[in-house]
Amino acid sequence: MDRSGPKTTLAGDPNADLVTSIVERMRARVLKGARTFMVKVKAHRGEPLNEKADTKAESARQLPSEHRQWTTRTQAMTYEWRDKDDVKHVTAWSKAVRNAMLRGGAEYQRQKALNRAAHNWNKAFLLSTNSGLQRIRQATTTGAQSDLMDSTRWGWKCMHQLQETDSWKQPATTTWAAEFLLREGESREFLGSWLHSNDVHEAKKRRAKQVISCSFPCGKWLHMIGARKSPGCELCKRERKTELDATNVPAETVAHLQSAGCKAQKKSVIGAHNRCWKYLVGAIITHGEAKRDLEFIGGDKDRQLNQLWTETRIVSILPWEDIEDEAERLLESDKGTGQTATDTRVDQDLGNDQGVEREETDSYNEVIFGRRRPDSIAIDWNNKILHVLEFKRTSDQRHTYRERGESRARAQHDVLVRSLEKVAEEATGENKGWKIKLIIFVGGTCGSVHTQTFNNNLKELGVVESKRNSIRKGLVYELLNAQDTVLCSYFAQRSGERGTSWRGAGNVEEVFQGLDSFI
Repeated sequence: MDRSGPKTTLAGDPNADLVTSIVERMRARVLKGARTFMVKVKAHRGEPLNEKADTKAESARQLPSEHRQWTTRTQAMTYEWRDKDDVKHVTAWSKAVRNAMLRGGAEYQRQKALNRAAHNWNKAFLLSTNSGLQRIRQATTTGAQSDLMDSTRWGWKCMHQLQETDSWKQPATTTWAAEFLLREGESREFLGSWLHSNDVHEAKKRRAKQVISCSFPCGKWLHMIGARKSPGCELCKRERKTELDATNVPAETVAHLQSAGCKAQKKSVIGAHNRCWKYLVGAIITHGEAKRDLEFIGGDKDRQLNQLWTETRIVSILPWEDIEDEAERLLESDKGTGQTATDTRVDQDLGNDQGVEREETDSYNEVIFGRRRPDSIAIDWNNKILHVLEFKRTSDQRHTYRERGESRARAQHDVLVRSLEKVAEEATGENKGWKIKLIIFVGGTCGSVHTQTFNNNLKELGVVESKRNSIRKGLVYELLNAQDTVLCSYFAQRSGERGTSWRGAGNVEEVFQGLDSFI
């Protein structure tokens, strides 16, 4: 036989037992001096014996399952496994068997994490108070008595309750990474495909895994393992040009480095936000339904909202002067009642690097109303709906990342939305009947995108259903790539400390030009 082909071994071949018997018969003929000629016979060309073999194969395929048995038992090892739909299979070794083994190992680790969540729940509730017993009694009275939860469902219930408990400051499961990966409906399938993609550089994958596992070598992590004296952000110290005590400098966490709260990272963070939003808006525009009539304004970030407003037809329906007057009235009213239109709190948990910092650096009330800009505004002329669009790229280490991002967006654009609603309510004639809707997209820096909320937003904007999953996958990829770009910016600026001065290597533009060395 010709052994010059690319594959000269039967190892791993699912039909190795059949081919082996054929090879042994041919070897016996060679040893006896008989000649063997291999003739290629094209299928379905009228060759009598080939047609007879096809007929018998088709007849065997139509037999009931109990009759589809080999008359001679194979010597190959067979594997019994179930697919994701719980359908039983018995086959020789194949790629499907390997994937089933990998899935089984993952399911074992998942169950192990959920068992830890149940154990933690017992310590937090069942053993210390009677609240756990009360919840069990409620569960047994709300449904059928026979509908008992198995260990998996019980583990999910325990994990979710621990996550919602403010006093619980530890991982609900085994680790923070396990808790992050176990969140349902957060596009984890696309995170997995990104990590397995051959198009993604291994260095990018390594940094993403470090962030997910809370082992990225930022200042706080280096301080925790004893490699740095203080957890303070070195970039913030340099930016302030002073040797402040570490207690007066924000902790150098991944969340801090991914936010505009780190002045040195502000440019790259804004660029990451714009990159993701540009992709999302482009996808929404490209994949709209045929009947949709949607106009987007606000793509130019250097122009004020009042300038953009006056260049569209909407100015004749909702005059900008009326909107601005109503906004000023609302601002004065809020000041009088002590309310604020923004949430400037910083949630820092020094125990697990789960901090989520505010992206904005200036108080929203301190900016002139005409300069306040949502990421975009979409005007649905068919249905008379004006959509205020806002995109939040935020740290997703906490399970409440989406709620926090949406809360900040609502507070940020509260005055604008209320002003538009008031002016639209007072419109008369043909201009009457307009509705104002605030649509918020929240993306986690590690690729978290809530599936249901995201699809609902795309549906509201008239995106065809068949394209929604592919758009979501693209956004997950953009978020992961943007996170890596920001981390590379951090490394590029931090490497400047090797010289006499971090400014000595050039200005910030020159530092950013060195990012290619980290990709």
